[in-house]
Amino acid sequence: MPDELVDLGGTVLRVRRQGESGPALVLLHEMGGTLDSWDGVMAALQADHRLLAQDLRGFGQSEKIRGAVSMADLAADTGALIRHAFPGERVWIAGCAVGAGIALQLGLDAPELVLGVVAFAPATGTPEPKRAEVLERIAALERDGLRAFFPALQERQFPARYRDDPARATQFHLRRLTADPASYAAVWRAMAICDIEDRLLDLRCPVTLVAGEADGTRPPALVRSLAERIPGARFVTIDSGHAMPVITPGAVATEIRSAMGQGGAG
Repeated sequence: MPDELVDLGGTVLRVRRQGESGPALVLLHEMGGTLDSWDGVMAALQADHRLLAQDLRGFGQSEKIRGAVSMADLAADTGALIRHAFPGERVWIAGCAVGAGIALQLGLDAPELVLGVVAFAPATGTPEPKRAEVLERIAALERDGLRAFFPALQERQFPARYRDDPARATQFHLRRLTADPASYAAVWRAMAICDIEDRLLDLRCPVTLVAGEADGTRPPALVRSLAERIPGARFVTIDSGHAMPVITPGAVATEIRSAMGQGGAG
């Protein structure tokens, strides 16, 4: 099915649907990525899931951001998309990094839409002692652009040990260079100042948090500490880096299947 552009009350998102039967699953990509980050996962799941991936606001072919945006705003985009694409249904959501943070935010803000969440390396805010440093990095990105910014992140987010497919690693890097710097900075700033960690205790849907063993951005100890704040949450580590859906799509698909099965939606 070809990609669609959907106007959700003032925000245009690019979406991709695959699969015609089975439970509904919405996929949210990492910072600087696009819905294409989920290609390998969608190929593995499309036979028995109804899949919907989106370019988050500001990325890919979705409408760009001017001014400030919040994690709640981005979660509301996904909520509106779920109501549009799956009217009257509750769905599973899988997200990576900022996409995982948005998934958790939506689980808190609109529990009537969310059956469960699978969060890969979730971004849930920046500790106060590090916040000033992160905001300085965001300002540098706005000043110097993305090409100057990304080389330092390459090893942390897509370690060399996983670059067995050079084309996939190259496309991962190039997708980031095509991102809109203002939108990237706006979403990163929203992520840095969000306070979702204080609310994780209120999540009531099944939640699985997944860490990549070689993730230099959100290592397993950090992800485990978040899982411990969520009632009944599962914590899993896999042999992967930060951008898990791109790096190890098969392992990501396996963890999604496992989480959805344990949550009773399989």
